[in-house]
Amino acid sequence: MKTKEKYTVLAIDDSKDIISLIVGILGDEFTVFPAYSGEEAIEIFKKEKPFVILLDVEMPGISGVEVCMRIKKMSAGLYTPIIFVTGNGEDENITEALNAGGEGYLTKPFSAQDLRARVQAAVRTKTLMNDLQNANDLIERERDVIGNIQRSLLPKSVPDIPGFNFFCDYRPSSKAGGDYYDFIRVDEQYLGVIISDVSGHGTPAAVIMAMTRIALRTHLVKIRSPKAVLEKLNKILCDTLQTGDFITAFYGVIHIPTRVMTYACAGHNPALFYNPLKNNIMELSVEYGFPLMIKTNNPIEEKLIQLPNK
Repeated sequence: MKTKEKYTVLAIDDSKDIISLIVGILGDEFTVFPAYSGEEAIEIFKKEKPFVILLDVEMPGISGVEVCMRIKKMSAGLYTPIIFVTGNGEDENITEALNAGGEGYLTKPFSAQDLRARVQAAVRTKTLMNDLQNANDLIERERDVIGNIQRSLLPKSVPDIPGFNFFCDYRPSSKAGGDYYDFIRVDEQYLGVIISDVSGHGTPAAVIMAMTRIALRTHLVKIRSPKAVLEKLNKILCDTLQTGDFITAFYGVIHIPTRVMTYACAGHNPALFYNPLKNNIMELSVEYGFPLMIKTNNPIEEKLIQLPNK
């Protein structure tokens, strides 16, 4: 039968008697590493990464407070509870120790029951923190996967159409979210361009974004009217999802031979149109059009704009 591994405790005190007392009290339940100076304690910490630290406040050389601050700095991302052991019960001394990063303190002389109780409580806290960190790491890995899937749904390249130059710059605010843009080749003469955003961030927004893309490319890809596309997309999403989220979208369809773009907007910030011939910028705004997924009956306005030749 495999012996259960003991939790490790680093006991730091310049008094050999105190160290012997701590080892005597905790030795049956924990593996205790003794250190008689701050310098020695830091080296043991680097090597052993103990579960809990018992640290004297007043020591020659490096003080306990300084040792605590150095260990906390070295263990960034690794939670190690530090319990200060002090013979000085003054509030100022205790406050300084706790402000340095200590999780608690014991005043000398201490009883065996108090020492065991403090260390056992620190072990429970450390265990819970480890479980929480493992859960967070799992969530981060899943967010990485979802973020990669989301990016794979975005265009790999821009359309290559004579007379047009397309450029994209995608900078998400988090690993996964609801940002979406796409080029929809309606037919040989029409090209759709959509920019949209799902409310919120993270996995739910990324899932809704993926469903939006599927609905658009599966059911609405051949429709030339941006108004019709957004109204039909809104109905599909309202009938399918009841999450309390919403989607803003701008959709323009370019008639390639005439360079006329028909566009519609569902609650999205107006697209900015730069005309190099006139060197001015105008907002492609509409009078009405609610964000998608708010109400099934959502009339959306449609407008036209002539794109310049150069």
